[in-house]
Amino acid sequence: MTRLAVACALLSLLISTSGCGDSCTSPPPCPADAKVEVAALHMLYLKYFLEGDAQHFVARFAPSAVDLGGGLHGDGSLDASFFTVAHWDSLFKSPEFVARFGGKSVEDVVDVSSIRVLTKGEAQEEGRIWWRVDFTMCEGDMYARIPALSGSALMDTWFAIYRKIGDTWLVVALD
Repeated sequence: MTRLAVACALLSLLISTSGCGDSCTSPPPCPADAKVEVAALHMLYLKYFLEGDAQHFVARFAPSAVDLGGGLHGDGSLDASFFTVAHWDSLFKSPEFVARFGGKSVEDVVDVSSIRVLTKGEAQEEGRIWWRVDFTMCEGDMYARIPALSGSALMDTWFAIYRKIGDTWLVVALD
C-alpha cells in the first residue's frame, strides 16, 4: 500500500469519527481521486446548464443546497421550485436564456485550463471560505471553480461546493 493510500485511509478514519455537523456523515474520499472526479463533474454540470438539460442539471443538487451569496431571501435558502425540472426547463427555454447562452459550449464561456478544485484546507489557505450565509464546508467537501472568459455570456466564475453523499457528488452550495 502506498503512503498516499495509507494517509487517505487514516484521514478517512479520523474524519469519520470526528464529524462536521449533521450534514457531514460520510467519511471523505481520498483528495487526489476526489479532485479529478469533481473537476469532471463540475465541467459536466456546466455543460448541462449550457445545453438546457434541466433533468440532469437538477439531479446535481443536494436537496438542502444553499446560495452562498444570500439568494432571493438573503439567508441562502432556495425555494422548493429551484430544485425542480419544471423551474429550470422554463428558464432554459426563456428567450433571455436562449439569446445569452444558446449554442454556447463550455469552451465558449470559461477558461477550461484554469479549473480549480480545492479541499476545505486548501480553500481556507487561499482565503476562499467566506460567504454571506450560515454554511459549514466539511472535511471531504470540494470547492470547484472555473473562471469565466473575458466577455463571456457567463460573466462570473462557475462555482460550487460538492459533497459526496452516499456514492454521489452533489452540489451543496453555489453562488
